[in-house]
Amino acid sequence: MLGTNLLRYARLGWVLFLSGLILGGVFAVLEGQALPAAAQPAPRSSGAAALNPTFTAAGIVISQTPTGEVFFNNSHPGVLTLTFILTGTPPLTLTAEPAFGTRHVLTSPVAPWEAVLSYTVGVTAVSQPHVVYTLTQSAPVSPALAVITYIRDITSPQMSPLGIDLLGSGMYVDGAAVYYTHTTPGDVFFTLRGSVTDTLSGPGSVLATSALGTANPSNSSGNWKNWLFVYRIPSGIAETGRITVTATDAVSNAAHLVYDYRHDPEPPTGTVQIANGAAYISATRVSLQLTANDGEGCGVAQMCLSNSETPDCDDWSPFATTVTGWELSAGDGEKFVYARYRDHLGNTSALIPADPIRLDTKLPTVTVTAPARVAVPRIEVSWTAEDKGGLRPTLLYTVAFRQDAGAWVTPTWLTNTPLTKTTFTSPIVQLDHTYTFRVTAKDRAGNTGTGTAVTRVEMYRVYLPLTLRSWVWWYANDLYEPNNTPAEAWGPLVSGQSIQAYIWDATDSNDYYHFTPITTGNVVVRLSNIPSGVDYDLYVYWHNGSVYELVKYSNEAGSTPEQASFVGQAGRQYFVRVYPYLRHDSTKPYSLVATYP
Repeated sequence: MLGTNLLRYARLGWVLFLSGLILGGVFAVLEGQALPAAAQPAPRSSGAAALNPTFTAAGIVISQTPTGEVFFNNSHPGVLTLTFILTGTPPLTLTAEPAFGTRHVLTSPVAPWEAVLSYTVGVTAVSQPHVVYTLTQSAPVSPALAVITYIRDITSPQMSPLGIDLLGSGMYVDGAAVYYTHTTPGDVFFTLRGSVTDTLSGPGSVLATSALGTANPSNSSGNWKNWLFVYRIPSGIAETGRITVTATDAVSNAAHLVYDYRHDPEPPTGTVQIANGAAYISATRVSLQLTANDGEGCGVAQMCLSNSETPDCDDWSPFATTVTGWELSAGDGEKFVYARYRDHLGNTSALIPADPIRLDTKLPTVTVTAPARVAVPRIEVSWTAEDKGGLRPTLLYTVAFRQDAGAWVTPTWLTNTPLTKTTFTSPIVQLDHTYTFRVTAKDRAGNTGTGTAVTRVEMYRVYLPLTLRSWVWWYANDLYEPNNTPAEAWGPLVSGQSIQAYIWDATDSNDYYHFTPITTGNVVVRLSNIPSGVDYDLYVYWHNGSVYELVKYSNEAGSTPEQASFVGQAGRQYFVRVYPYLRHDSTKPYSLVATYP
């Protein structure tokens, strides 16, 4: 705009300079009188007004300025026509410098004379340098001049929203949207404010569409640059729509701002969850997880939480998706939490209950049973637990052991297992040592209780006579024998822990082991380090109540490692069979490991 004004003022100064030069001459032209040559003043021009043209346009839009500029909008092609009403001493000659590719030279033998000049303005026509129109007559006076500059303007004005002002309660603004509820008492009002600028042809008009029973409002500011429209929302109306504010410049280039108004009578919906939906909890302080949605409405603003089913809430707080440290009511048993949600207009949801959770602060009591003394490294360990805090307790156990007063052996022997007994024959068991077994029971709420038992492994004194034929010498060295049948299967195998055992002789026909996955998942059983010169095969079964069904087997040739992989079912007991297909070796053990979930 500054550049355009400077251009205008520069042209105006040039025009005024020329006007001073030929002031007297143009009067002579208009009066039709010739002055003596000695008395002729300097040439004169007073811009476009000197010849007083009028403009018409077909297909294009134009806007004149007092300083001799014509802005044109040629978004579509058209014709621009100038009409001069000229007087003077005939013959009169009107000369127009080239514009839009056309130069005019017109002569009239009579006066007054209506001279019409036309220009074809295509969509590719651009701004033209100033064009000088010159009128001469037969009388010896200086010519009259008019200077016109044609400036192309197809640029829309620049619009900026300045805000939405609420003139009453029961409304809410979010960006370019106004929300309201039909329960608003009485009429309320809001205003749309903004500004518009244009660096070329300048001000035109600013208009706004009708809405909410308000006819097309007038620009209350009375100012094109800074506009203001007022809308009234009558009580009880329920209407959703859009308001468009359109600003046009002097040659009809337009720009728009769009505002939405939305009737919002609906409350939010949502959920509330205690401790991520857990069934049990061991402490009164819990986390809450919340969801809320207001659909097409103005948005969720607040929430109100309670441990009791009260019809009203008075402790509103900003909505959050997570609340930490929520205090449940005291005392074991079922606990409840309720929520209400409110949007920015005050629409409030119905009472929303969470699924109840059971508070259980009682620890399980654990009893561990193991023999006080054994003579061989084979210890039967069992345990029981009672949980008075759960209605239907599901207990998982973790079993650890240590030798003498040493550290608890890692990895832990059994972790989170539902088993209640097992046989302890770890290869580290040695004579003349004490082994402590620690069983930790965990209930559904996460409460834990612990029990222990102690076993001393020592050699008993044996007195003759002995029945030698009943003595099998390799039993003293093989920790897993006798395990020649499924009923004698040793176990459970600890997941991922490798054991070493022997096929001693022809009477040692099979070695059986067992394990039980806690969860359903992939199981891998691997038999390796098979001594050279023998051939052991691997079989896995499960007992369906009447027969042992084959699950997987591997029968590679010779001492090639064997492997059985399958998907194990949670809680199902599997039996592993090491079968000596060819020969045996009493000096070199095989290795067996089962990995299961």
